[in-house]
Amino acid sequence: MYRDRPLRWRDLALIFLPGGAAVLAPFFYGLQRDLYARAHYGPIAAAAWSWPWYALSTLTSIPLILLALRRVRQANRLVMLHKHGLVIRWTGGRRQKLLWEEIEGLVCDTIESTFLGIPLKTHHLLRIYPQSGKSIRLDDHIPGLPELTARIKAKIYPRLLPRLRTAFRKGEPLYFGPIILHKKQFELRGQEIPWEQITRLNVVSGQLVVESKSNRAFKLPVGNIPNVDLLIQLLQEGVHL
Repeated sequence: MYRDRPLRWRDLALIFLPGGAAVLAPFFYGLQRDLYARAHYGPIAAAAWSWPWYALSTLTSIPLILLALRRVRQANRLVMLHKHGLVIRWTGGRRQKLLWEEIEGLVCDTIESTFLGIPLKTHHLLRIYPQSGKSIRLDDHIPGLPELTARIKAKIYPRLLPRLRTAFRKGEPLYFGPIILHKKQFELRGQEIPWEQITRLNVVSGQLVVESKSNRAFKLPVGNIPNVDLLIQLLQEGVHL
């Protein structure tokens, strides 16, 4: 189970208690002014003295309520892995179920934020492509996303790879987003490179780099390539298939 930021005691201590104090302090001060003015000067003075504090309390309660709703929604979002598939519970209580056999592809991306060449933070992204319907996007709001991604790969890649190999042996083209594998060459953005021309391929800094004997290197972000691990394995096997 991978839950998006479950509610903890620190949320109460760091968010809700200070936020509640910021809302209640002007409210009770306004109430004090209201009661004092009502007792000594009448209701008109009481309203004039208290309403700015009531208004301030109301205004400060709005962001606190929105923040509380957001945290509750986050706490309800989770991904559960089961023997035969996965269940995603979105904010609002909506559930989405997928059997492993219904997943056709994954796109995994890692983005490293830098400042003046200094690494700051690494962000992860996972897109799940089912057989039908829209892709499903998960990001670092789900703690342990790299581990979750690895577990999903372990479930679907052993099923997909033999099927891709069989199709490739039969001469069928294989589609990996902008890359198409053919029996005798692979095609990248309209450029066809025979297998025997490929000298090296690797993933460097989030880019799939394919080098050929012509000393020309083709680069493509791995975030644009579904099932890039299977693609690399097929490319490495290439001519021998």
